[in-house]
Amino acid sequence: MEELFKLVEPYRKKDGIPDVLIPFSGGRGSTLTLHLVKKELRLNPIAFTYDWGMVTDLARRNIARACGQLGVEHIIVSADIKWKRNNIGKIFSRG
Repeated sequence: MEELFKLVEPYRKKDGIPDVLIPFSGGRGSTLTLHLVKKELRLNPIAFTYDWGMVTDLARRNIARACGQLGVEHIIVSADIKWKRNNIGKIFSRG
């Protein structure tokens, strides 16, 4: 952990602006990563999610809860979800 602190120190901002952008799916791995960056490394991250059509309403709720509890700004970008889900359906129906 000490080595990791040394690695991130040059990127740490002193004025409270965000230090790092964290890709955030809302799964266990990315939630743990977000927690470690915020609480253990004491950086000020922004969480970023790209919804490619598979982020469920439950996942969005969990993402919002995790970011809210950690006090992390979250950006979610979604394209035309109906169109994307239609294309995903076509892929899986080609059996």
